[in-house]
Amino acid sequence: MAAGAGLGFYFFTLLLSAWGPAARTSFVGLVLATQKALVIESQSLGWPIATGVVAIGLGAVAAVGIFERQEL
Repeated sequence: MAAGAGLGFYFFTLLLSAWGPAARTSFVGLVLATQKALVIESQSLGWPIATGVVAIGLGAVAAVGIFERQEL
């Protein structure tokens, strides 16, 4: 179940990264930001980093919730 949730989240973010507004204001835009940093173009990193931190927190809470229900 946890592996399926992780795979689903991966494909969701892959599809989300193709949408311009999401790439500018969410953590999926961090890849584009690193590419721009390599060619010395400026880009605001506030929103991508903030949403990345929130996504990590939500992912951790979801993983704990999934693993709590499983029997070892």
